[in-house]
Amino acid sequence: MIKDYVYRNLRLYGNSLIPNKTYEKYGERLILKELKEKGYDCELRVVESVETIWIEHRVRNQNVTKDIIVEVKR
Repeated sequence: MIKDYVYRNLRLYGNSLIPNKTYEKYGERLILKELKEKGYDCELRVVESVETIWIEHRVRNQNVTKDIIVEVKR
């Protein structure tokens, strides 16, 4: 379920991003369970950002982006 690059980043840097699709498909509980089974005691943070597109002084579109950050507990 979790890609190899996530484990590499956790080992090297103590944190990594995981795709929002993975988070939505499996949920926080299953992701944390798999990480724990691989020896990583982690926390997840969901960071949302909103991008507003203005055309002729009116809001035309708002894109919400979710980033899922995995951090090793220290």
